[in-house]
Amino acid sequence: MLVEQVANWLSFRKAWREIATGRHEWYLLVEDDVKFAPRAAECWNALVTPRLLEQCAGSPCIIRCGWQLSPAYIDDLPPELPEGIVRMANHCSVLNRAMAQALLDGSDELICATSDVFVHEAVALQHRNFTVFPPMSYDLSFALKVPSLIRPKGIAGDDPAHAAAVKKALRIDWRSIRAWVHSLAWAPGFSATEAQKATGWTLARRWAELEPPTARGGLAETAVAATGGGAGAGAHCAETP
Repeated sequence: MLVEQVANWLSFRKAWREIATGRHEWYLLVEDDVKFAPRAAECWNALVTPRLLEQCAGSPCIIRCGWQLSPAYIDDLPPELPEGIVRMANHCSVLNRAMAQALLDGSDELICATSDVFVHEAVALQHRNFTVFPPMSYDLSFALKVPSLIRPKGIAGDDPAHAAAVKKALRIDWRSIRAWVHSLAWAPGFSATEAQKATGWTLARRWAELEPPTARGGLAETAVAATGGGAGAGAHCAETP
């Protein structure tokens, strides 16, 4: 895990502590690069109602208000609040004191995922969790408006050395996965035993033999390159202080 990701973790834990010990039941937690969508007020007034907050008070609950910029932001359907639909909504969410305490308890000794995965996949699904549709907000760093130290996007302002470190830390290289999937999908006739043996140059050669001549030269070379690099470094865990 990158130093910046650990710092992100610590900032969230600080916020959760303040919420868990605060005098209010509910809190709106936003990051500093949040951008609210045109329908934010409409969705908030229709979905985040006093009745909902009263019903969910006292037990852990989180409401995801927005996630990465996508076509969902131009959805013109009526607002709705389904339960149990996961979105990475760290930049804008509503949570109560009990949820903040649950997040603190779950990350007290060890963290082994980014904060958004921990919140919305590991913990939220164990409790009441809702997601606002259409989303009310997005984060400017994901929308390529400002640099991000947690996940650099290759825009002006990103530190090239830091971006390279992030890329190196990825567990899966999608280009390698794509090459292997295409190679296997278009190589009919492999038995289970043959598939286990068909690695490296053998797989590339079989692919070249089966691929139509007009399409050769692209993916076969990619498949060979993919055999040398692997899938990248494994995930790392970091202990919280």
